[in-house]
Amino acid sequence: MKPFSQRDKRWVNHKIGETNSTLGRYGCTITCLAMMAELSPDITESKLDFQKDLILWQSISKEKLGLEFVWRGYIYDNQVVKETIEEFGACLVEVDWDGSSKTTGKHWVLFIGNGRMIDSYTGKECSTSKYPLLTGFAIIKAYNQPEELSMTKDESNALNIIKKYKKEAKHGNLEGAANAAVNAVSEKEELGKKVSNLNKEITTLKKLQKSFEVRLSELETKVKKNEENEQNWQKEFKTANKTISNITKDLEFFKPYKTRYEDKCKEAVANQSVGILLKQLLIKLGLWRK
Repeated sequence: MKPFSQRDKRWVNHKIGETNSTLGRYGCTITCLAMMAELSPDITESKLDFQKDLILWQSISKEKLGLEFVWRGYIYDNQVVKETIEEFGACLVEVDWDGSSKTTGKHWVLFIGNGRMIDSYTGKECSTSKYPLLTGFAIIKAYNQPEELSMTKDESNALNIIKKYKKEAKHGNLEGAANAAVNAVSEKEELGKKVSNLNKEITTLKKLQKSFEVRLSELETKVKKNEENEQNWQKEFKTANKTISNITKDLEFFKPYKTRYEDKCKEAVANQSVGILLKQLLIKLGLWRK
């Protein structure tokens, strides 16, 4: 990491954004980013967006600077800063310029670990105790190696796994770091297989779901048709019942007349002599000639 001073004569009077503020007076944050990006502060400034002379953190992009904004903390957290340095090599820290909470003079420096920092004002490495009052920090992910910028997603994931175990390697436990990284990669591959299998199962389930939807649609059509048939049957049944009811009424109406007819027939037969009845029978059988 190449140190830079915001007061370097090459860019001390370089304007920030569309303001009259210069790097020499207000360019501490830009200079810290420039050191992480390994670009000069003036070039770094040209690749950022501002609100007046204040950096818009979201404008820090991998494509333009090889950096990526992660988090802005407004209260200093030593553990988070330490972990950030271990992962990305440095962390931007906001300090009070004169060490007094009564003033508003803020300044950004670059912590690099082991109690050391690079002061963006002077461009020199010194102890972090130079500014005892720490007021915040910003996590910036650095893609310091050019090849990292063109890595695929899988390659980037593998590199992140290795970086994750850099701490063990830093303390001399190279074998432990290597084993941990290998195990992590294996676990990731195993997880990838599980995800792949789950995706296949999801695809199969989607096909089954579609098949069930088609079958359900067919059944709904049949049920609807059966309901229509049932309605027709109910109509026909009602009509038949009505017809039966009408016929029953008619039979009840004609029943007395039938009885009277039968009685009259019996009466007529009873009033005829045996000879006359026999004669009529023979005539009917064709055995009687007139």
